[in-house]
Amino acid sequence: MSPHSFKDTLKSALKPLTSAVVVLGALSTFAPSSASACGGLFCNPNQPVNQAAERILFAQDPTEPELMQMHVRLLYQGDAEDFSWLLPVPPNTRFEISREQVFTRLDANFAPMFTLNRVTEEECDFDVRGPSLDGFAEAGAEGGTSAQDPSVTVTSREEVGPYDKVTLKANNVDVLLEWLETNGFDQPDGTREVLEPYLEDYEFLAIKLRTDDSASVVPVMLTFPGDTPAIPMRPTSVAANPDMGVIVHVLGETRAVPVNGFAHVEINDTAIDWLNRGRNYSDVVSQAVDEAPNGLAFTTDFAGTHGLGNVVGEEFPRNLREELESVTNLQQLSEVIFNLANWGLLGDRDFSVFFRQALVDVGLNEETISEMLNISVFCEFGDCWANEEPTMNIMWAETPFDGMMLISEVNAFYEHNAHINDTFEAHPYLSRLYTTLSADEMTADPSFAFNPDLGDVARTRTATLYQTCEGNPIRLVTPSNLEVNMRDGEPEVIERQEGETVRGQSLRGSAVVERTMNAGQSEVIEDNRPELEDTFAPLYDSGEESSLLGCEQSSEAPTLLSLLLATLALMVGVRRRERA
Repeated sequence: MSPHSFKDTLKSALKPLTSAVVVLGALSTFAPSSASACGGLFCNPNQPVNQAAERILFAQDPTEPELMQMHVRLLYQGDAEDFSWLLPVPPNTRFEISREQVFTRLDANFAPMFTLNRVTEEECDFDVRGPSLDGFAEAGAEGGTSAQDPSVTVTSREEVGPYDKVTLKANNVDVLLEWLETNGFDQPDGTREVLEPYLEDYEFLAIKLRTDDSASVVPVMLTFPGDTPAIPMRPTSVAANPDMGVIVHVLGETRAVPVNGFAHVEINDTAIDWLNRGRNYSDVVSQAVDEAPNGLAFTTDFAGTHGLGNVVGEEFPRNLREELESVTNLQQLSEVIFNLANWGLLGDRDFSVFFRQALVDVGLNEETISEMLNISVFCEFGDCWANEEPTMNIMWAETPFDGMMLISEVNAFYEHNAHINDTFEAHPYLSRLYTTLSADEMTADPSFAFNPDLGDVARTRTATLYQTCEGNPIRLVTPSNLEVNMRDGEPEVIERQEGETVRGQSLRGSAVVERTMNAGQSEVIEDNRPELEDTFAPLYDSGEESSLLGCEQSSEAPTLLSLLLATLALMVGVRRRERA
């Protein structure tokens, strides 16, 4: 089926939906008293919002550009037997394992940062320190239940990495949920209503762990026909926590912007807790989003060329290949595993989870694998090594084993790594968008378009804090050139709990609420900048009035200018003493 015909099919199927999405009817986390289990796109939101926000990455496939990749990082805490995930997907959606390292690199390089440039503003003793999916966004809530006899058909079932994956076709939600429960795919209460609209034209992809170790939950990658990044958010309302964070990364040629009923907000940076490195950033974003129409909006954390090289390792280590080729029994295999620890590969979560599962796939039992992996590994200054060899059961140590069996498994791992790296190389521009949503706000499904006319957004935001010689704050000038008086103590900032603002209720969360499009400048919906400028008008046009010479200068990131000024002041002081 061509992408165009697929869109036409989806358009008719989704008329009752605000969804345009070609994948993922997320059913979010539900948390029974015994465990925090997953029943959909978002897992384990019971952590600090910004740090634990759910992370998604979209990109067109570099080798099949008619397909869209969607990488989802799954967060889960609980018993392995309680983990399950259910997704409405279009037919022929591919399911693969993604990499934790992808999201680690994205966070390390593009998460927003808040820094202070500290300037002393007094005469002091001198001391230098240094799917819109092209029309899929129609709203509604009609069901699509078939008039046929209730039935469930298993269209495919396979083991993928640590997961037992099954794809089902159903014409009745009740029989679908009955099949899932009978086969150990737990789902939260309230699932029935949100699945009903997907019956006619979707299949249902369900996964559960096939291991007894919940630490083996790894990111997943879906590949499906389409060219518009989109997330079915409404089903997530089944068990969403207040202010649930969602971080969306979009790779492309230009900046990605929210559409399909989602606005864009620029935050009021005077509401940020600058003295504590922006720890309340997610709270300010939540308040700004609440000020948008229907409480639906994203802000942009970063937009620009990503400049990443290899995001994940793509080379099959030559020494590993050579050692596997020479393995003839389990004793030799245990020695290879010892060397893997020594080389640090078992410290790579992606590889270690994969390798353990690969040992299962080539016929070893869990007890044998655990015994082989019983290696003490120590790390210092980034280098890891094994401290002791595994204790081998002498009864099976000489058991024949063909190391070539693992070669193809490891090859597939690094080939997939190379494909992920190719995806980043093919799309040099990255947009990182962030929002928070509570259950009652999940009334539409966000999608994203590309706008070549909008500028970059830097991840680092720097405010200037003017202080006394003793280090007491005087005033703070934000990146938007608004000034906060701090002589009377720390300023009021926004803080939220359980989806409600509990501090800073009088503050605006947003500076601008706007509607973004796939071309041209954004349409302003609400502009709070004049009000903010009146309230936080700078006392000075610039910082030039500060008595810089002879004052203590300190900064979290000292500038060349400050060092030059300090040197000049020192020279002046020396000359005065010489003349005296």
